[in-house]
Amino acid sequence: MSPLIFAILAGICWALMGLCYKLADHRRCRPIPFAVSFLLVAAAAAAFLLPGEKTTWNAPTLWLIAGAVGLVTFADIALLTRANALGPASIAWTMLNLGLLVPTLLAPVFFHESLHLVDGMLLALFLLMLVSFARSMATAGETRAEHALAFGLCVVGVFILEGLYLLGGKVKFHLYGDANSAGYTVITYLVGAVLAWGAHRFNRNYSPPSGTEWLVGALAGITSSAGSLLLLAAMKLPAIVVYPITMGIALLGGVTLTMVIFKERLNIYKTVGLVLGVIVLLMATLRDPLIAWFK
Repeated sequence: MSPLIFAILAGICWALMGLCYKLADHRRCRPIPFAVSFLLVAAAAAAFLLPGEKTTWNAPTLWLIAGAVGLVTFADIALLTRANALGPASIAWTMLNLGLLVPTLLAPVFFHESLHLVDGMLLALFLLMLVSFARSMATAGETRAEHALAFGLCVVGVFILEGLYLLGGKVKFHLYGDANSAGYTVITYLVGAVLAWGAHRFNRNYSPPSGTEWLVGALAGITSSAGSLLLLAAMKLPAIVVYPITMGIALLGGVTLTMVIFKERLNIYKTVGLVLGVIVLLMATLRDPLIAWFK
């Protein structure tokens, strides 16, 4: 199957994961118990693919990269939760998605991928799309950050951690190609689940995850795990193609699904964001012909 198809399917899975986040908020799931279910089920879902794939379990590098990304995943969830409690969710959400700039801009340095004028236009349009969607969230009514410094540090951390999470998949593909994808995903999510469980278990207000937290977290875990595996399968594409396609579809799909299911209104900012998102997807898909046309 084409890597482009894998990237598109990964975006669809992550759009569904975004819907699960919205459902978790709607059902008043507690963040850390939700994360425990999310990460544990994500690891279990990836484990189903282990028998059909070669995994180099005795490779220290695999454990080092996947373990580090697992730590990053848990820290990202914790910081995002904290940022949403301290200030506007639209800013934290925007910084999370801006994390794609980290692997995209580092790819030419570490993986010798070329960047062209079309790529700069693509990134600029993606940023405009993010601003439009963030503005749409802000118009729903948000309070200003009560602790500006702490909020600022949290959203910068979210940007860096999301970028490192995405970069980890690129590094894994560079080292192992199509091998070790399921193993890498299992280790990543399992490490994150252990850390989340530890953070929850030793909280003085500890109580086990509720049935709703297990159910919604499980749905998020399945879609997240599937999206991660599909993204790894799409890594044959340049970073400037795979990340805008995957994240663009995730954003467009998530916004559209929440509007339909939760009856959210379509305003001017969402409309502009949706139009820009379609243009971004078309440009990323037609990147090679566009590069030739602009020469």
